[in-house]
Amino acid sequence: MIGIGASGKQYRSETWGDEEVTVDDKTIMYAGNEAGSQTELINPNEIAAMGRRPPTSHRRQPDDDDRGFYRRLAVTCVSILAVLAVLIAVIFGIGRHRQSIIAAKRTECERSLVGLDDKVVAYQDLVGGDGELASKIADVDVKDMTVVKQLDIEMASESPATVNCDVSSVEEFENRIAQAKASSQWYDEHTASLRSAIQAVNESRHAKQAEDAHASLEEVLRNADNILTSAQGHVTDEAVWDDLSKLIGEARNRSGETDMGRIGTLMDDLNARLDAVERSNRENLRQEEQARAEAERKAQEAEQKRKEAEAKAKAEEEKNKDKH
Repeated sequence: MIGIGASGKQYRSETWGDEEVTVDDKTIMYAGNEAGSQTELINPNEIAAMGRRPPTSHRRQPDDDDRGFYRRLAVTCVSILAVLAVLIAVIFGIGRHRQSIIAAKRTECERSLVGLDDKVVAYQDLVGGDGELASKIADVDVKDMTVVKQLDIEMASESPATVNCDVSSVEEFENRIAQAKASSQWYDEHTASLRSAIQAVNESRHAKQAEDAHASLEEVLRNADNILTSAQGHVTDEAVWDDLSKLIGEARNRSGETDMGRIGTLMDDLNARLDAVERSNRENLRQEEQARAEAERKAQEAEQKRKEAEAKAKAEEEKNKDKH
């Protein structure tokens, strides 16, 4: 069937196989040579366009410049990959080197803390031990009161803050190591100064005790001299008097004694021999008093007998007178 379209072109309907198609006068029907092949509808415009395409055999083959370009591109890519590999290796090496430095710094930091911890413990033991005992000594119990004030200053010193190694960077580790060194120096200096202050207080107290002991000894010696003088020739046992006299001489020769134990022993010996002399003197006085009393009794008895004899003689005389 033939008809006219809206554009004025003629078209017709044909049956191809089981289908009815509408074609115009420019449509070419083409069927393959093979039996049973399907018929194709080919538009002339498409055929013309296909004719204008250059055949594959006419395309330009790569020349030497193209091959050189590709070679240079390959070399460049390989170089870039090599540089990247080197950069990655360098970065990895730097990272490992930095990690090794951090590990070394951590070890150094921890080692510095071990020494620091020992110094902290030693200082705290000194403060809580000898320092606390020395701080209980009053200024009136020492020869030089300034040493007590210096000890108070040392005991009031504020210790540095605690240092630890809980950090992650080299800079932080170096900072902590510097802090540990500064703290270590602080504990060295203050441990030495505190020990010196404690020693000064103890020595000043010892000097005050020795001074007081010598004053007490001098008082005992003065008393011994007085007793020795007053008891001379008035003791029941001259040996105790001689012993006291000798000991007083020895004590005078040991006036510079600083050993508190020896001074104490010397004072004990002096007091013991003083007691012995005093007992002997008292006994002598008792005996002398007893002798005086006995003499007085005997004198009174003799006087009484004399008076009785006189009275008897007088009575006899009176009696004789009466007889005459």
